[in-house]
Amino acid sequence: MIAPIQPTHCLSEERLTFFKSLLLLERIESRSYPLPVDLDGEADHLLAPLVQSMLGSQWLRKFHSAKAGGLVYRATRMGLIQLERFYQRYIEFLNIFGVFAAVDLSSGEFAFADYYSMEEEEWEDYISSDCWSDVRVAVAEFKEVDPFEVIFMAFLHEGRYDFLDGNWQKELTSGQTWDEIEEVVAESVTLDQLSCLYQGHSLTSNAEDMMCDIIKRGVEINVKLWQNERKMVETGSLQPPEYEIDEEFFTPYLHDPAYRSPFWD
Repeated sequence: MIAPIQPTHCLSEERLTFFKSLLLLERIESRSYPLPVDLDGEADHLLAPLVQSMLGSQWLRKFHSAKAGGLVYRATRMGLIQLERFYQRYIEFLNIFGVFAAVDLSSGEFAFADYYSMEEEEWEDYISSDCWSDVRVAVAEFKEVDPFEVIFMAFLHEGRYDFLDGNWQKELTSGQTWDEIEEVVAESVTLDQLSCLYQGHSLTSNAEDMMCDIIKRGVEINVKLWQNERKMVETGSLQPPEYEIDEEFFTPYLHDPAYRSPFWD
């Protein structure tokens, strides 16, 4: 495993507010949470600064809800567009980025290539080996997407933001998971670090070729994982995924390692 280096960027308050806003909007719209305008619900007052920011960004509007018996906040058209664009980026994360969390840079092997060939306990031992490096940040940088959003999506996929207890407002606004995003990015292999494996301290053609090879190999593994999962769904041994895709989804990623969904723009 390559030793981590300090990233040249940090999680800004603007991006942090963006992530929190997405989660609150998802709770309001997808989980039908009636957030009262006067924020008089239990611990809802903790959301006041975030709500003010979302109002300023025109993500929220006031809506009279007969069911709630008063004014509540609902998403504006702008807010729904932002949420949908995030969902589209999240689909890319689910089907592209995950395999890059464990790569042996000395051999070019991917841990997830063997994911379905092992029992759970064996897999846990396998994935905990020191030979694996997390190159999701390097891949994000190569594709020119926000590495912090990639790790935010990873936490979302792991259920870190389910906030099922009664203290979800505090967890959303000041939970420890926000610090952990920055920690994961700091501990991950960066594009600059991969470049330093080669000549000098700038991105060389060799380093760029290495990234292209890593990404192409990762996408090929993603295709095989998708094919395996589809067979399992057809036989009833696996539940259908929340977001369905077909095999053509992977085509642009196979042709161009730097390709990213237009929803990142």
